[in-house]
Amino acid sequence: MAPFSRRTAGLFGLLCAALGLSDHRARAATFPLLATNAGGTVALGPASTRIALIPDGGSDVLRQRLAGRGPDLKVQIVLRDLHAAAQPGVVYDVYFGLPPGPVPACSEAVGVLNFFAVAPPNPGRSVSRVYDVTDRVLALLSRGLPADRLAVTIAAGSGQTPDTAANPTIGTVDLVIE
Repeated sequence: MAPFSRRTAGLFGLLCAALGLSDHRARAATFPLLATNAGGTVALGPASTRIALIPDGGSDVLRQRLAGRGPDLKVQIVLRDLHAAAQPGVVYDVYFGLPPGPVPACSEAVGVLNFFAVAPPNPGRSVSRVYDVTDRVLALLSRGLPADRLAVTIAAGSGQTPDTAANPTIGTVDLVIE
C-alpha cells in the first residue's frame, strides 16, 4: 500500500506548483532512451488514454539493453511537455504495462498526474513528470516482454470526470534507463 493517498499526492503537487517548485526527478531527461511514443502529442480525454511505446532499436535491442543489468537497474517513464488550457479538475492515474482495453479494477497505478503547474496562470511552463517502473519492466521481461504491454495508460481517477475544455496534453512519453 502506498504511504500517501492519491488525494494527498495531488494536493502535494498543487502545493509544489503554487510555490513554483519543480520536480527534481525531471533530471531523468538526460538518461538513455529505451522507448518512446511515436504519435507525437497525446491529448487526454474523458476516457482512459493508452500510449504505446516503440522500443529504440526494436524489442530485441530493448531486451539486450535490460538483460545483465545489476540490482542498480532503474527504469522510468518520463512524461514531457505537459500543457493544459485550464485546470482539468481531476488527478489522473498513470499505469504501465496494462494490456489494451479498459483499465482493470485491480490495476495498481505507478503514480498520479496533475496539471496544476502548467494550466493558467502558468501556461508557458514546460513541465515533466517521472515515474519509476523498474519492477513492472522486470515483470514484463520475465514474461518475454510482450510487445502489447509496452504502454502507458492514463485515466482520470475513480469517479472523476475531467473538464473537456481543459485540453490537457503530453508532448512525449519516454521510457528511460538510469
